[in-house]
Amino acid sequence: MLVLILVACKNPNAPTNTVTGEVLGVDDSYISVNCSDEAKGNEQPQISMMYGCKVRITDDTTFSNGNMEDLSDDSKVKVKLTKKMDIDAQKKSSLNVTAKEIIIK
Repeated sequence: MLVLILVACKNPNAPTNTVTGEVLGVDDSYISVNCSDEAKGNEQPQISMMYGCKVRITDDTTFSNGNMEDLSDDSKVKVKLTKKMDIDAQKKSSLNVTAKEIIIK
């Protein structure tokens, strides 16, 4: 049982089903969102590197409080993902996610 606790403590990034942050860029089928909080996990707070998640928008993606045309750089959003992801700054592929729902704040 002790081994399980130690393993859990070593993984700073628990899988998440949401990403919350500022929109960094908008494209036809993608938006880039600042996902630094999710990507950093337990890194020291003084590390100021910013991480952007590439969020894929599909025909199944829904919008709350607006639509795709309402998104611009600096918009604040909460993105519900299609599945739980382990967003890890060390694994660049984990920074590519698919949106189930985008809530514009």
